[in-house]
Amino acid sequence: MVHGLIFAIQLLGDMIATGAFVDYGSFMNFILWYLVISVVLLIVLLIWCNFKNWSVSNRSFPKSGLKKSCEVFILSEKDSDSSNEIQNFAKRLSYPYNLIISIDQIFGYERSKELSGDFLFIDMDHLERSGCSVGYIIDIIRSFRLRYPECAVILLSSEFGRDDYDMHRLEVCDASLSLPVSQSRILEAALNASSNNLVWCKRWNELYR
Repeated sequence: MVHGLIFAIQLLGDMIATGAFVDYGSFMNFILWYLVISVVLLIVLLIWCNFKNWSVSNRSFPKSGLKKSCEVFILSEKDSDSSNEIQNFAKRLSYPYNLIISIDQIFGYERSKELSGDFLFIDMDHLERSGCSVGYIIDIIRSFRLRYPECAVILLSSEFGRDDYDMHRLEVCDASLSLPVSQSRILEAALNASSNNLVWCKRWNELYR
C-alpha cells in the first residue's frame, strides 16, 4: 500500500514532466483522483495495521504442555496488577479462575473435583502487607502442598531477584516469579510448574503414601 502511494507520486511527476496535461481541467481532475486514491489507500493501510495489532494482542496462548482442563486459584489483592495479569492469562486459556484474598481460604475453598492440574498463584507481597510473616506463609504452603500435591504452586514476590523454575524448593512451590509479571512470563512459569509438579507428585507418592 505504501508502494502504491510512492508509485502514484512518481506517476504524477512523470506526467507533469512530459506535459501529459493538455489543459488546466484535466490536471485538476488528475489531482482530485490522486487525492481520493491516496486517502483510500491510507485508510486501508491504517485498518490493516490496527487489525494486525488486534489479532496479535488477542490471540490465544498455546496450550502445549498444559492440561486442557485446569482451574486457576489466585491468592492476591483484588484488582492488583499481578492479579489482573493472572486473570487475563486464565481467560486466554479458557481456564476457570477464583480469586482468594486470605491465605486461610486455600484449604476451605471448594475445588472442582472433575478438574485436575490446577494452579495456585500466591502473591507473597500481598500476604506480607496483610500482616502474615514469611515463616507463617511458608508453613501454610507446605501444609497445602502435602494436602493437594497435584496443585502446582507458583509464588510471586518483588523480593525475588529473578524468575526461578528449578526444583530445589519443591516442598514449597513448583516455580516462582519476580514481580511485576507479564503474560509471557506467567505462561512460561505455568509450563515449568506443570513439569516440576509431576516430580513433586512422584516424590509425594514415595514419601507419604
